[in-house]
Order: sequence, then C-alpha cells, then structure tokens
Amino acid sequence: MAREAGDGWSEAERLLASCEFSLRVLRWQPTEDGHMDRNRPTHAIPPRERPSAASGRGYTEEDMEAIAEALGIPQDRR
Repeated sequence: MAREAGDGWSEAERLLASCEFSLRVLRWQPTEDGHMDRNRPTHAIPPRERPSAASGRGYTEEDMEAIAEALGIPQDRR
C-alpha cells in the first residue's frame, strides 16, 4: 500500500488537512485568543501517530481496506 511508506495519509488527505488547519488559523486569528497568542490551533495528527485501534480509537487495517473499497479507491492508490 502506498500509505505504508509515509505518515498514513494520501496526498489528497494531506492537502485537505492543510486546508482545514489554515481555515482554523484564519478563524482563530481575529479572536481574543488570537490577539493574545493563546490556544493556538494545532495540526491534525497523522494516522501513523494516532493511538492504536487496540485502545479503542483509530482504524484497523481491515477498516481502512473496507473504507477504500466502499469509496472505490483503486488498489494501487491505497
């Protein structure tokens, strides 16, 4: 799988996470917290750095395969 080599995100997921973070920063900046530089937004945690599915959070390899299959993601892009 292509995701195994990196942090667990595809290029599209990485770009979406970057856009989502940028929007949260833009929303945070004009607030009182933004002016005082506190409670700064944080980046999303890549799948490889998240707690394991054994702890009740995250996705197992089988979950990821089922999701990819349901979304019609080709095998070479998983």
